[in-house]
Amino acid sequence: MSDFYGEIAATADEILREFGAASTLTRTVPGAYDPAAGTTTPDATTVYPCTMASFPIEDKWIDGTRILTGDEEAYLSVVGLGDPLPGDKIAWRGATYAVVNAKVLAPAGQAVLYTLQLRK
Repeated sequence: MSDFYGEIAATADEILREFGAASTLTRTVPGAYDPAAGTTTPDATTVYPCTMASFPIEDKWIDGTRILTGDEEAYLSVVGLGDPLPGDKIAWRGATYAVVNAKVLAPAGQAVLYTLQLRK
């Protein structure tokens, strides 16, 4: 069964590579505080290459609270990528977007596609 969903993830990746574009997802994890030394370690930043496509969110879904004018919905390949998290940053079309919400499409528990809500 997992081979089947692996093939679906690979197909989604192929479609996004053909009709989407390369991007980067950046995750910054705050440094840890060491109470014994009274210091904080530096933040750790990791950059992940990814493939995605994004689209404006339809006006009918904009509620002015959870979804704002200008937010975008993005489809992100799972190939070579861990789960995106709210707060991660996406470099896309010359701008930096924050991940507001991240959902995974995972039939039978195996990820095949991520859907993100992005905000400038």
